Amino acid sequence: MKRLFFAVVLVLGMSASALAGNRVEKAAWNLDINTYKLGKFLDLKGDQPEEVAKISAYFSEQLKSAGFAKEENKSKKLREAVYGNFKLMRRTLTDSQYKKYVHLVNVTLQNKGLDVYMAAAE
Repeated sequence: MKRLFFAVVLVLGMSASALAGNRVEKAAWNLDINTYKLGKFLDLKGDQPEEVAKISAYFSEQLKSAGFAKEENKSKKLREAVYGNFKLMRRTLTDSQYKKYVHLVNVTLQNKGLDVYMAAAE
């Protein structure tokens, strides 16, 4: 179980990369989500895999947008992206699936050093 959890955390890992050049560098946050592995981890059923894939793609775009925001707005944009993702996932997942998902996202963000603390899964 630990290996599966670690694998999913790695899959959901976010990486910050700097754009090369003489211009001002901006961090680009990229979140590549393997929805198949996420689906297996959360034990998705019925229409859930399709919905989770759509939400994950939207979340990935929001994070990219937050990465290109001005420094003073990055934290706010990141928080909005994560909370928006949680809100959409809350409608799609069961209570136990949602709690596992929130824990996974929190651990991933903390491991990447992003300054966003997501409280309870309520």
